[in-house]
Amino acid sequence: MAPGFMDELEKVRQDYAKQMTINSGFRCPAHNAKLPGAAKNSYHMLGLAVDIACPDPMDRYALVAAAIKHRFTGIKIYSWGIHLDRRFGSPLILLAS
Repeated sequence: MAPGFMDELEKVRQDYAKQMTINSGFRCPAHNAKLPGAAKNSYHMLGLAVDIACPDPMDRYALVAAAIKHRFTGIKIYSWGIHLDRRFGSPLILLAS
């Protein structure tokens, strides 16, 4: 993972105050290319993204609130959980299917 990323993610976990199960963290380009729907320029390949299992809607709300507080700039909300990243440029919050 990129330097400092996990430290910032730990701050989110402390505010969220619950266990966080990471489904996906760093991905090499070959693995990323095999995943359906993965962006070709995924922040996972830079060590700047994680996918966190969070099936409960209220827990997703709390996790997103903590991520916003700690300035995560890429947030995608799925039915299975949350994608968080430290993207460059304009922040993005997206409700995905």
